[in-house]
Amino acid sequence: MDESFFRDETLERWEPPRRKLGQVQPLSPRPAGLRLDVGWLIAIRTSVAALLLSSVLWPDRPLLLLSVSFLAAACVLSSAAVFRLPYRLRAASRIEAITVGVIAPVAVIQAYVAHPGAILTRGGMSLVLETTVALLFAQVGQAIAIERRREVWSATARTLVLWPGCILPAAVLASARAATSPALAFSLGGCFLAASLVTLAARVAPVRAASWVVFAGTIGYFVLILSSGALDILADRPPVALLAWIIQMVAGLSFLLSPVRERILRALQTVSEARLGFGTVRRERLAEKADRDRGDFVPLL
Repeated sequence: MDESFFRDETLERWEPPRRKLGQVQPLSPRPAGLRLDVGWLIAIRTSVAALLLSSVLWPDRPLLLLSVSFLAAACVLSSAAVFRLPYRLRAASRIEAITVGVIAPVAVIQAYVAHPGAILTRGGMSLVLETTVALLFAQVGQAIAIERRREVWSATARTLVLWPGCILPAAVLASARAATSPALAFSLGGCFLAASLVTLAARVAPVRAASWVVFAGTIGYFVLILSSGALDILADRPPVALLAWIIQMVAGLSFLLSPVRERILRALQTVSEARLGFGTVRRERLAEKADRDRGDFVPLL
């Protein structure tokens, strides 16, 4: 037999390429633009604006306003995890439900109580301040809810989700000329229509220009309100309403800025960690006390 058959030779064979240890495959870059399915937001905001603006002229006003409540309920249902909708759609629906179902009614109550020419008693002033605090809490809750998942959307998309909830309270106080249903519905409808237009314009704009579109839309909306007699309306309202408008204006514009929302989230996390640490120390002390109690226990013989 040929001796070369038993000879130790190195045989070459083909093997698939293997990834080296510690080597990380480069990830595909995320799109830097809007990562949000804004069609649902645009549909809800346009529908709410259409119903509110129609209620100004339609005689069956309660039915239209009840339809707005049904839209808020639809947002609540779509935010439930049981329907297995995409997470972005569920989170956006949750924020929209707070805007339509909580912030808008509270803003209407505030504008109704502090209507132009009103002379408020101590109870009325207290109600205006309480609604201001309630609106601020709702806006902070929205900002925290959207910033906890900031890896899902870009900063511009998060601003678009929060836009109507941040702008609406100050806009209603500055644009509602009377404490009547048509005037209040017209102010609310105008705000939701502006939110729909800003969202649509930012979505169709180029990626790099989207943030500037949101900024220009916000400034343009407030310029339109001020040019429509907002200063005269605010001057006719009680002084506490002017104070509430300044607070809501500053807070609303601040919540539209991503660094402000990130600071709020970090502050909440710091407080939560401090409370968690306090709870851990308390549980450890209780455990130590229980151990000492057990050590002093003498069983009956």
